[in-house]
Amino acid sequence: MDKAEVVNEFIEIESGKYISKRPILKAAIEYAQTHNAVLVVTKLDSLSRDVVHIFKYKNN
Repeated sequence: MDKAEVVNEFIEIESGKYISKRPILKAAIEYAQTHNAVLVVTKLDSLSRDVVHIFKYKNN
């Protein structure tokens, strides 16, 4: 990768381990998948406090 640029920004206030209860996170993941983009999260503990859930997001 020679360069990177921000193509969209999603800000979520909700927390929790269930993606179904986190519509902004779900939208960000769908956007990244649809546009072949890399999803960058500024703090992993904002994504999940449980490592297992982080890997579930990665594999979905």
